[in-house]
Amino acid sequence: MNLDELEHVLNEYTEVEKYNKMKYEGSHYKAWYNYAWEYTDKKTPLPPSAYEDIQQFFIMTGLTDVFPEQYYFKGGRSVTLVKHDRYAYPFVHKHNFYEIVYCLSGEFVHEIEGEEKLQRAGEIYFIAPGISHSLKVFNDSIVLNLLVKNSDFDMLFRPMIGKDNVLSDFFTSTLYSRDQKCCLYFDTAQDEKIRGDFLAMISEEYENLPYNGEVLSHQVMLLFYDLLRHFSGTAQSFSFHKESNDKFNEVIVYIRDHFATVTLDDLTNQFYFNKSYLSRLIKEKTGQTFSDLVKGIRLEIAAQLIANTTLSLREIAQAVGYADTSHLFRIFKKHYGIGPKEYRQRLQNP
Repeated sequence: MNLDELEHVLNEYTEVEKYNKMKYEGSHYKAWYNYAWEYTDKKTPLPPSAYEDIQQFFIMTGLTDVFPEQYYFKGGRSVTLVKHDRYAYPFVHKHNFYEIVYCLSGEFVHEIEGEEKLQRAGEIYFIAPGISHSLKVFNDSIVLNLLVKNSDFDMLFRPMIGKDNVLSDFFTSTLYSRDQKCCLYFDTAQDEKIRGDFLAMISEEYENLPYNGEVLSHQVMLLFYDLLRHFSGTAQSFSFHKESNDKFNEVIVYIRDHFATVTLDDLTNQFYFNKSYLSRLIKEKTGQTFSDLVKGIRLEIAAQLIANTTLSLREIAQAVGYADTSHLFRIFKKHYGIGPKEYRQRLQNP
């Protein structure tokens, strides 16, 4: 397709975007509910053929708040580029790959590690694995998300690693250090060459010709070199320093990642804390006992799965760590005031 056709495709609202916009303007989104998972013409779940992958995706991401590589890089590809859905619910999330967020037109709010930044046309943020962020695109802006597979990065971009430049410094520090949390910012002032790089990549995605994965990888390299050639002097790096209670934060992350099976013994073996001390620390920091903390996380995830999937209560109980379905039903109704079935009906048929 030519440039005019491509711009038309990018600006035209998809059915999902139209539906998201309608729901957003009618009433503000419910927490953790993604209206894109419904048909656009009626309030029913997606058909099984389309829903299976979404179910698995939501289960994975809902458990850990981490968007994993395998759901974005199909067919062995190392790079992919997508247009961000306008009016999509702004999930705060992390991922285990690199995301390069480019604003092609307009402006939107980009929340990074709890700090809101107004990202305008021509601005780029390189988001490292493990960085928490969300995109609030509640207007006509066009935002492109370039995803680069972390596990293949060293092999793909080895010519750039080790050189004396801002991109090398950024990738080296985030690739090889688990403790480094940072992002990189470029303001290209709507530079036509950079804009053309992104349009060439999204065109390659839409055309879906043979070898498009390999072509995209080379296009990403060209983008990187164009950024270094023209904008390295004005690039900015933002670091997010770990807090003094980071060890305890790691404990909480471990609990959330393993909430279906985690025990105090698991935590003491993982972090070398005395069990009694760890129990007191959790109570002191969260105001809850270990068992209450885990129960709360299980209920939170169960509620997300009830609202956003067609999984049975038995399947949900197993997913969140309860062998007894009736036990989940009792504590769910006690906490939310209604049973799981009514809860699902209220959210899926507002």
